[in-house]
Amino acid sequence: MRHLLAYVHWFRPLQQFDHTLHMYWLSRSSCQNGPYAEVILVDHILQPCHLVPQWPRRMDAGFNMDKVDKFLLNKYIDSDF
Repeated sequence: MRHLLAYVHWFRPLQQFDHTLHMYWLSRSSCQNGPYAEVILVDHILQPCHLVPQWPRRMDAGFNMDKVDKFLLNKYIDSDF
């Protein structure tokens, strides 16, 4: 029997609402000074979501997405993709 797996980075619960954008800010969850992530069964995913990163004002050549900590939860994209 085959099981499809997904690697998931977890985020802290919704806490900060942006009244101008009408969206929630999210930040990555961490565990022991590293990202809180785990491998789960795809069947356990309830629905996808679209996250918009808070880009730094200036990016150097060594920039990568692991350095972004804040994201907007985009409610304007259809969650059924």
